[in-house]
Amino acid sequence: MAPLPKAFDPKAFWLRQKLLQGGASQEVLAEAKAILARGADRPEIQRIVDELSSRKRGRPATGAKYRWIEIGERNEDLRDKGEKYEVRLDILSKEFGVKDLSKIKTILAKYKRAMDEHAEIEREG
Repeated sequence: MAPLPKAFDPKAFWLRQKLLQGGASQEVLAEAKAILARGADRPEIQRIVDELSSRKRGRPATGAKYRWIEIGERNEDLRDKGEKYEVRLDILSKEFGVKDLSKIKTILAKYKRAMDEHAEIEREG
């Protein structure tokens, strides 16, 4: 697993998800430029603008490791419904096509670290 970016930006994540799911690159580019136009220092959003402006060819990266926020949120939903940890791991592995449960555990740990970091930034900010 790659380390988390220094400043986790949830909006940047959702813009990337939008690209992966629908491929509406012009809409995402316009939304990202509007965010930057407000004057905020958002390096992840700037990276999206740079990537979309460079007109790369090829398919974007996909797979469970790129969907770690989605997997983490689904885990929280299952936990809220009262599912036990082992059952949640089994459900997540089937839903996201990951046979190795240790990968699911690693993804969930990454999600928890990111959410803790985000909460800490929110408290300070």
